[in-house]
Amino acid sequence: MIGKSSNEESQLCFSYSKQKNLHRSTSSRAIAVQLNGAIQRFKQDLKNLRSSALALSRDFQHQCKNYLYQVLTAVQKIQLQNEFLQEFQTNAFELEQSLQEVNEKYQKEKEKRRVLHNSLVELRGNIRVHCRIRPVLHFDTASAESSSHDRYKKFSEKVAYATDDETVLVKCNRPGHALVNKTFQFERVYSAVESQETVFADVSPLLTSLLDGYNVCIMAYGQTGSGKTYTMLGPQSKEDFTLPVETEPGLGIIPRAAEEIFSLTSTWKVAYAPDCGFLINAFSRL
Repeated sequence: MIGKSSNEESQLCFSYSKQKNLHRSTSSRAIAVQLNGAIQRFKQDLKNLRSSALALSRDFQHQCKNYLYQVLTAVQKIQLQNEFLQEFQTNAFELEQSLQEVNEKYQKEKEKRRVLHNSLVELRGNIRVHCRIRPVLHFDTASAESSSHDRYKKFSEKVAYATDDETVLVKCNRPGHALVNKTFQFERVYSAVESQETVFADVSPLLTSLLDGYNVCIMAYGQTGSGKTYTMLGPQSKEDFTLPVETEPGLGIIPRAAEEIFSLTSTWKVAYAPDCGFLINAFSRL
C-alpha cells in the first residue's frame, strides 16, 4: 500500500508540474504575442513618425526656399529703389542748381530790363505834355441841336487840328479881328479820331516804371468840357456819372491802368505792393 501511494504521489506531482509548466508556457506565449504586437505597433508608429518628420522636413525646406526667394527679391527691389532714389536725388540736385543759375540770370536780366526801360522813359522825358483834341460826343450834339442855328453852326465848326503827332493848329477867329492860325508843339498830339487804346498805349510804359519802384503821375488838365473825364474814365453822360466796368474800346486810362496793374502783378514777382491812387478834379474857366 505504501509503495502504491508513493507512485500515485509521484504521478500527481509530475502531472501538476507538467500542468504548471504548460500554464507557464501558455502565459509566456501570450505575453510574447502581446509583446510582439506592441513592438509591431511601436515600429509602425515609429515609421509613421519618421514619414511625418520627413514630410515636415521637406515642407520646411520648401518654405525656407520660398522665403529665401522672397527675401532676395525684396532685397533686389530695395537695391533698385535705392539706386533710383540716388539717381533721382542727383537729378533733383542738378535741376536745383540749374534753376538757381536760371533764377540768377533772370534777376540780372530783370535788373538790366528795368534800367534800360527807365532809361528809355527818361530819354523820352520825365515830364511830358500830351495834347488831345476831344472828339464830339453824343450829348454835345444833342445840346447843340437844342440851341439856336447860329450857335449850332459855331459849335460844329472845327477850330483845332492835329497837323502831325507833335503839332496843334488852332484857328483864332474873334469878332472884329482877322483870322489867325496859331500852332503849338507838344511831345505828343492826338487827333479827334484816335482811340482810347492809342492814348493808353503811350502811357502804359509808366505802369512798368511804377512796378519798378518809381513814382508815376498821370494828370489830365483842362477846362470843363475839354475831355478830361473822357480821357481818364471813358464816355460818360451828364445824367449818369458811373465808371463803366465792362471791357469796351471806350474805356479810359484809369480802368485800363487798374486792369494792367493787376495783370502785371499777377504775372511778375513783385517785391512789394504798389500804392496807387486816382484823383479827379474839374477845372473851369470863369
